[in-house]
Amino acid sequence: IVKLRADYLRPLRLYDEVAIQAALVWLDSPRVNVEYSVFDGSGALCCEGLSVQLFVDAATGETLWHVPDMWAAFLTRWRNGEFDHAE
Repeated sequence: IVKLRADYLRPLRLYDEVAIQAALVWLDSPRVNVEYSVFDGSGALCCEGLSVQLFVDAATGETLWHVPDMWAAFLTRWRNGEFDHAE
């Protein structure tokens, strides 16, 4: 994870019921951006956030500057509509 942002909008307390929504952001670059929303039990938005994650070579730990094959295959499947959008 190279970037993590959270904007706190309303307080939550321990044991509050919450719903968390996460959405991948489409990118053709070798990184994964995920946007997050956290809602309280009444459905009010309490927090929004974003994470940016880079791919690394498992053997060396070096950052990959090209799209890995497995991510390219995932993006192709996504582009072809193979994944459902959950509400």
